[in-house]
Amino acid sequence: MSDEEVVEENEEQEEQSYTAVEIIKALQITNADRLAFLSVFERFAVGVDGALSKLRADIAELNAGINARNEGEEAVIPTDVPESDDESDDESE
Repeated sequence: MSDEEVVEENEEQEEQSYTAVEIIKALQITNADRLAFLSVFERFAVGVDGALSKLRADIAELNAGINARNEGEEAVIPTDVPESDDESDDESE
């Protein structure tokens, strides 16, 4: 490119002007894109936060079961009580 062509091209770029309506429309498009990206990131963050909360609750439940097992608490079903009275009635008949 010669110097004259570069000067002409620069003049054309400088002469190009935008109306207020065109600028506002371009800003609206940019803001809509940004809002869409923010919405996607927000949904992702909420999903991750929910999954993390559920994982913490599950871990707490597992830890409670481990602690109960390690403390040697009484069994939930006592072993000295018969499981049902129906078994003893069936034997007597």
